[in-house]
Amino acid sequence: MTPSNTLRSAPVVADDALLLELRHGRHVLPVTQLAMDLGLFELLVERPAGAAEIAARLGVTPRAAEAVLAVAAALGLLAADADGGFALTEVAATYLLRSGEFYRGRFLHPDDPALTALRRASSQEDAAITPLAGDVALLPDEEVRDFTERMAAFARPAAGALAAHPALAGARRFLDVAGGSGSLAIAVARAHPGLACAVLDRGPVCRLGEERIAAAGLGDRVRTVDLDMLGDRPWPGEQDAVLFASVWHNWDPATCAELARRAYAALRPGGTVLVHELPLDERKDGPLAAACLSVTMLLSHRGKQYTRSELAALLTAAGFEDVGADQAFGLYAVVSGRRPR
Repeated sequence: MTPSNTLRSAPVVADDALLLELRHGRHVLPVTQLAMDLGLFELLVERPAGAAEIAARLGVTPRAAEAVLAVAAALGLLAADADGGFALTEVAATYLLRSGEFYRGRFLHPDDPALTALRRASSQEDAAITPLAGDVALLPDEEVRDFTERMAAFARPAAGALAAHPALAGARRFLDVAGGSGSLAIAVARAHPGLACAVLDRGPVCRLGEERIAAAGLGDRVRTVDLDMLGDRPWPGEQDAVLFASVWHNWDPATCAELARRAYAALRPGGTVLVHELPLDERKDGPLAAACLSVTMLLSHRGKQYTRSELAALLTAAGFEDVGADQAFGLYAVVSGRRPR
């Protein structure tokens, strides 16, 4: 496809990894205390173990075990090996074993609210203990606005790098699924003057998006689509590119697989799906911001932070080809795939 425009360069934005750690790092102490209360560190004195075994032996869900292990490893309390096992580090063996000479004792009271919520979430699958948002169609307008604006604040720094993705060069139609107030679609439209963009989201969010799109002067090229992405109505079709930005981590693998299939159906042959996420490293031992965000998902949604290979496998299973991953802004990555021609 011949590019129809010249890509407009985006301003350089400072990496926001530190801010992500500050935002989600509130889970560090509750996770460490839960690991101590469960006896994780004593269990690993025997030998290294993987997440599935640890979940079974400690009586927590596999998703919870993965999140706790990722945070503990990112902190340097555990070390991951290439086979998926986790072992104690010297720091944990010295200070976090109850029988140790230098045991530091409790970090949090047993009734600490954050620890209590994490304990509950770790023992029951698919239970949102502290939901970040409910069905936006049922929420008051001020709650919808507050939540949508908070999510937009996280999206905006990454917008320029995402807009520069090679798959968008020469594209004519672009669909941003669960695109919120349209921050990313606006950035993409600005970078690609020949591109028509659509932001798919629920009605109350679309109304906020229309405000932001109008303020950006892009009402002629960026529109909103009031649609439940998992509902019965089909998505707008014949797209050149379909984007999921920080969407899949909210959902379990089965739902992500369904979203991949719907993206496939919405794309024209040769079109590209883009999954923009903050991934875990392949050993699931960091980075800390991603590990802590998995805890946020454990408490509030059905999802988790995926690795690049897990995201790629979901796209491959849906029929996409040329699946690969590119580093994006800061800690983010874009995993993409092409619908066969």
